[in-house]
Amino acid sequence: MTATVQIIGPHLRAPGGVANLYNVLLPRLETAGSIRTAYLAVGSGGRGRVPWHVLSDQRRVSAQLAAGDADIVHLNPSLGYKSFVRDALIARAAKKHGRKLLVAFHGWSERLAREIDGPLRPVFAASFGKADAFIVLARRFEQRLRAWGVRQPIHRGVTAVDDDCIDVAAVERRLRALAGSSPAQPLALLFMSRLEHSKGALTTVQAVDALLQRGHALRLTVAGDGPAAGAIREYLRQRPGLGKHIAMAGQVGGEAKTELLRSHHLFCLPTSYGEGLPTAVVEAMAFGMTVVTSPVGGIADFFQAGTMGELVPGTEVPPLIAALQRLDEDRGRLAAMGRYNVDYARRHFYASRVASQLLEIYEAVLSPPAAEWAPTATGR
Repeated sequence: MTATVQIIGPHLRAPGGVANLYNVLLPRLETAGSIRTAYLAVGSGGRGRVPWHVLSDQRRVSAQLAAGDADIVHLNPSLGYKSFVRDALIARAAKKHGRKLLVAFHGWSERLAREIDGPLRPVFAASFGKADAFIVLARRFEQRLRAWGVRQPIHRGVTAVDDDCIDVAAVERRLRALAGSSPAQPLALLFMSRLEHSKGALTTVQAVDALLQRGHALRLTVAGDGPAAGAIREYLRQRPGLGKHIAMAGQVGGEAKTELLRSHHLFCLPTSYGEGLPTAVVEAMAFGMTVVTSPVGGIADFFQAGTMGELVPGTEVPPLIAALQRLDEDRGRLAAMGRYNVDYARRHFYASRVASQLLEIYEAVLSPPAAEWAPTATGR
């Protein structure tokens, strides 16, 4: 017997990790045999500014649930204010129509979480709290759900990278060349994320500037767009000549994004942002890049400092300078980390594997409840 899962998430052409996740997962889920998936986009992404999209989304979702045959509604909120309101209403609608509900939290706002600790707890309990199961990207998110009274199964999820984009042989050639290179040959660094100050875009530019002044051969590409873009452009304008070493690529996707991942050696995301599990970190590892990042969200659960790269405390410039200098001065170690990351990504983050794990979660949600429930952590 075939079961149907109605996945509800952002428009697939929208920027961000959730849209990226389903762009790579849906082709694999559509051929899953006993489970059929359908995708329904909500939110304003891809449609410009739609002032009343929250209300229009409720009408569309309710109509879909009333007319459709979904056994599971798989909802994908980020724990932010707009998503909280919209998706809480969708969660209530799913239960009203008698559907099983799977809630997968992606981003996480600590500010909103503190309000759920207090006045918003009843709202959470009456909506998301009615879910049959949850997926989270970090252990600390699971702990917070438990503190809010969740007793349903909580599965540990990951984001995914498209297997078909990875040419392992080409990655190995690049790593061999890196291992044999001297510090006089430029090391290619990549920052790729939304350009938020709390994600460390300007921090990365400042650290690279300092190392260039010390004589290190580096080139940095900053890919993405956002509020910090203006500050970075102004920083570059005030330092004539720095633009020869630091390029702003803007928002990238498709083959342009893949080419950046193929052509760089080291990925930087010195972040204090409320991350779940940044897609760019996972993609960088799959392409054999050493990673310098911070122990936030799901990164803290799996990242092995000294083996995968370096961990730095958020957006502080001096620790990032020190970490980049250590890595630049030992190209052999840098290449070894890249090889480890390629293998780790293959075993944990390839879309084919993540899709299989998600199907296992769907099967678990569809199964009759056991007499006694014990916690699970699928995908670890």
